[in-house]
Amino acid sequence: MESSTLQTTEPITQIGAGVVDGVKEKPTATNQLSSTPLPVVANKVQDPNFVGYDGPNDRENPKNWSLVYKWSLMAILCALSVTTNLTILVCAPAIPSILKEFNSSSELYSSLIVSIWNLGAVVGCLILGPLAEIYGRLLVYNIANFFFLVLLIASTLSKSIDMLIVLRCLNGLSVATTSLNPSIVGDLFVTEERGLAQSILAVMPLLGPVIGPIMGGYVAENLGWRWTFGITSILLGVFAIVFAALYRETYEATILRRKAKRLRKESGNELLHSQYDHTLPLFVIIRNAFSRPIRLFAIPIFVLVAFAASMLVGYVYIIATSITEVFQNAYGFSEGKAGLTFLGSAFGMTVGSIFCSIVLDWYTKRMKKLNDGVIKPEWRLTPTVMGFVLAPLGLFLYGWTLPSTLHLSPVLPLTGTFLLGFAAYTVTIPTTTYLVDIFGIYCASAMSALTMIREECMK
Repeated sequence: MESSTLQTTEPITQIGAGVVDGVKEKPTATNQLSSTPLPVVANKVQDPNFVGYDGPNDRENPKNWSLVYKWSLMAILCALSVTTNLTILVCAPAIPSILKEFNSSSELYSSLIVSIWNLGAVVGCLILGPLAEIYGRLLVYNIANFFFLVLLIASTLSKSIDMLIVLRCLNGLSVATTSLNPSIVGDLFVTEERGLAQSILAVMPLLGPVIGPIMGGYVAENLGWRWTFGITSILLGVFAIVFAALYRETYEATILRRKAKRLRKESGNELLHSQYDHTLPLFVIIRNAFSRPIRLFAIPIFVLVAFAASMLVGYVYIIATSITEVFQNAYGFSEGKAGLTFLGSAFGMTVGSIFCSIVLDWYTKRMKKLNDGVIKPEWRLTPTVMGFVLAPLGLFLYGWTLPSTLHLSPVLPLTGTFLLGFAAYTVTIPTTTYLVDIFGIYCASAMSALTMIREECMK
């Protein structure tokens, strides 16, 4: 259990603070997002019917689970994240082959095969995040994985380009990793340990679209475009089965609600309750949950950091959707060789992830000692300064050195993509960690809203 105090900025802590049923409300970002604020119930001395964790070392608390199990979960989350996200662009190098098979030359279809994913992702994140805050991570994640796999197999068997585009949109809608993975990290790790976990996990959603075209280029060239979806279906199926077998519920609200229900049944005491028990009608609970990501846009600090991070991801994505064609035209690269151009941004993001994994937790622990054990989430944002300096340099280098008329080495524009990838990660990872820290049990809603902004910036 965390022994340190987590403080948030004044604009967040002050809004929503008040009194509920005569109990002074704890002023946190979670209360600002809750239509039914969470009262502070310290222990059973104040309320003998209160059900919580049995002390700081309670094994029901996911933060007290063994490191081996936690990092086993992290491994499968990373695998799922890469697999689901590489599906975004795995078919990009094969678009000419897809259009040829379906006797189409439409530029609109060519664009929609890739970009329609974003529409589904925007809608999906606004559904899956709130549902996970009602029913827990386990149920929502497994259902999403099932539908994602079915839709991916259906894409492999597409009979028309219209069918493929519709299935691609639905595939985007059923992605759970983007909204739920960072939230699960918040469930598993205390504040001082989240930086490393978030850094490792955060690299996966952006590495997927980079690895996808590299794999897709060679698969399409040797096996045909349908196998770009077929291979990802096999990978996703294996990882989804492992996840279903390995994962236990990590969401504190769901764990304690179930514990209170179990104890009421065992003891016959109907007054037993957890801090998170639902006291409102189901319709109201669902309405509040689904409106929560939208209400985030009334919080200025969220809007600022979310748009800043999403903008850089958008630049990486824009380059990713065009870089194969650009290098094929400018340098005469083959379909397979053009896929390798994604390695520049992939390497940059990997280095950025390693940098953040070292800096985030180290800096937080250091500042905690200097601040009497109090942790301020704003410390997470320190590495973003470097990211915002390097991003324009990377964009300038890529754009200025790319034209083949300059007869420059292709290494130079790829160096620009490396700098941009590094910058994107030194902004995205600290931002994600910061939002998980300040929004607590509602961080899935925060990730949903962040994903919505990110997907809009990627259009």
